[in-house]
Order: sequence, then structure tokens, then C-alpha cells
Amino acid sequence: MQQVGFIGTGHMGYPMARNLLAAGYSLRVYDLRPEQVAPLVELGAMQVLRPGDAVEPGGIVISMVPNDAAFARHC
Repeated sequence: MQQVGFIGTGHMGYPMARNLLAAGYSLRVYDLRPEQVAPLVELGAMQVLRPGDAVEPGGIVISMVPNDAAFARHC
């Protein structure tokens, strides 16, 4: 399956990312708080240290952040 980047693994993002993993997708995950991605890493996701590392040319990236200002903090 295609690699998916996921930025923002809080209250809404975590369950979405978990469901993608359960469906067999390969995930690269990023969050401002590294402890947020730890459970996803245990399920098979790959943690990345910068938002840009979640991106793969031609790939899919999902961002689940509360607003534009929060997204700017990620980048």
C-alpha cells in the first residue's frame, strides 16, 4: 500500500491514524509532542522529526491540526 504522511496526532488525528494503520497503510507520523506518536509507533508507524519528513513525493499527506496557527507551528 501507499505511504501516507500524517501530521497532528491529537484527539482527532490519533484515531484516524490508528485506523489507517489497521487498514494496512504505512504511516510516517509527526506531532509537536513526540509522546503523542509513541502509541502509533508501537502499532507500526514511523515517527519523523520534522513535518517535511512525513512527505513523500507523489504521496499522500494528512494534517489534522486545530487551525492555521497550529499548522504554522508544525512547519
